[in-house]
Amino acid sequence: MDLTAKVVKEKKLTAMMVTHNLRYAVEYGNRLIMMDKGGMVMDLMEEEKSKLKVQDILDVFTSISIECGN
Repeated sequence: MDLTAKVVKEKKLTAMMVTHNLRYAVEYGNRLIMMDKGGMVMDLMEEEKSKLKVQDILDVFTSISIECGN
């Protein structure tokens, strides 16, 4: 992950990472999009994302899961 982040930054590339690792979702990148059933349920740009904690994402995920009866 660190190598990918380094190359993306040095070469000024655009990259999209798909992950279920919430720590990586918070730690890497400048935008976070959470999707459920093909729709966006969270879309945070750099400033908002920088304040985010793993627990915040987990709370959103849990609320979606409860709504679905899981």
